[in-house]
Amino acid sequence: MKSYLDVVRARYGGREKALPPQNNIYAIINPIGFNGFKGIAYTLYRTCHLLLDNNVNITAAKILDLGCGSGSTTRLLAEFTGHPDNIKGVDLSAHRIELAKSFSPNIEYIQGDIVKDWNFSEKFDLITAFDVFMHLESEEVIQKTLQNIRDHLSPKGFFLWFDSYASDHFHGPHDAECWGFSSRQIRTLAGQAGFEAALEFTLHKNLLGRVHSLYLYGRLPDGLIKTLEKILPGKPGNMVKIFRKHM
Repeated sequence: MKSYLDVVRARYGGREKALPPQNNIYAIINPIGFNGFKGIAYTLYRTCHLLLDNNVNITAAKILDLGCGSGSTTRLLAEFTGHPDNIKGVDLSAHRIELAKSFSPNIEYIQGDIVKDWNFSEKFDLITAFDVFMHLESEEVIQKTLQNIRDHLSPKGFFLWFDSYASDHFHGPHDAECWGFSSRQIRTLAGQAGFEAALEFTLHKNLLGRVHSLYLYGRLPDGLIKTLEKILPGKPGNMVKIFRKHM
């Protein structure tokens, strides 16, 4: 798998930077991006209710979003909590941080490397990582990042790990820009870093092990995609695992 540093420079500082939204499949103006965004919104809805169920005051919660991109997730979090000033976002791409700041001036955005740059004095009640770990090449780098997350969580804090499914993260194609994980791999890696699962669920489906159902939006009717997800076999498309510190 390619270095995450090289991927960010080439993708988010290069080819995607020049794309108008209508030509970027991940922009919410397009069917794939829109339905992916709905999955993120649903994930944050369930996450916020998990915090409430565990007596975390979400209006006062300190939240950190790793790999925040142009800020779509942090803006949603601000809607859920009502307090953008309690939210921080970190991303390696200077271009995406500039966009995030222009969209949401009341949220603090920081350009930095989520593997190395952990210069935070406060503890967080929620740390989120959407499609972040899929870019990290080695177990050593993943464990270093997980340990930093654990060290920066409050005693009642939660860590949200959202990623794509793959049978083995460490044996993907050499030229891949990113590669997913198996469910067991995520649980094992998180457990080794001192986390225990609080909530797990999945989104979308790898139909017949050949196509991620999210990428059918815009090509097939939405209702047909939902039906295919129900009747065809396949592994999850995306996995959501929310952890707390192992006590």
